[in-house]
Amino acid sequence: EVRRERRRVYVRMVGEYVPDEELLRRAIVKERELERTVGELERKVSQAERRVSELERERDEARESASARRQAYWELERAHEKEVADHKDTRVVLIAVQVTAFVLLALLIGSVLLWWFVLR
Repeated sequence: EVRRERRRVYVRMVGEYVPDEELLRRAIVKERELERTVGELERKVSQAERRVSELERERDEARESASARRQAYWELERAHEKEVADHKDTRVVLIAVQVTAFVLLALLIGSVLLWWFVLR
């Protein structure tokens, strides 16, 4: 229950009366507990911030590593495509050489047979 007379305020409390010194001591104890709690929370925040920094650094390293691996993969893929194209070109040239050799061989055999049967 609260009552006011001019500048004074009167409060009626239920329960036992606690002297001012005891209220002050309790308030000081509570303040110290809160300061300890704040200190612990600040320490935890600091640890969390360090962990966040570590995780961000690891993430950046992983991104850089992945980028380097992708670049190497693309280079290998381009080299493979070039090898396949070169192989196709080589195969075409090989077939042309084989056909030319077969035609020359046929002409040689034909010439030898012609010489053997006709000119002899």
